[in-house]
Amino acid sequence: MSEMNSTLYVYIIAIGCILFGFDIIINPIWYSSKHGLIINLTPIKWPLGIILMGMGITLIYRQYIRLKENKPLFSICPKCKESYYYNELKDGLCPKCNIKTENLDGYYDKKKDDEPKI
Repeated sequence: MSEMNSTLYVYIIAIGCILFGFDIIINPIWYSSKHGLIINLTPIKWPLGIILMGMGITLIYRQYIRLKENKPLFSICPKCKESYYYNELKDGLCPKCNIKTENLDGYYDKKKDDEPKI
């Protein structure tokens, strides 16, 4: 999955949480005519709505910070070929080889271009 797609998915989920939380506060009673079911969230509409909206705002903020810092989601060690979550690494160094890791996006495409043509 590319970096742009994962960013888009996070924003869609975050906006969905915010809108769902707002909907719970505005309309806390849901009725299903198909199943004859009534769901009444009136006693917990404020806490539940605020929690969902807070989750959405937190997701947007964390994604913004991650994009601002320009850190990749995954990285790979060029020596041992082990891949890692970038957040798990200390200063972007491979824990085994202690060398700087590279962004995993496009790594194999770049290596394919470096191979000699037969």
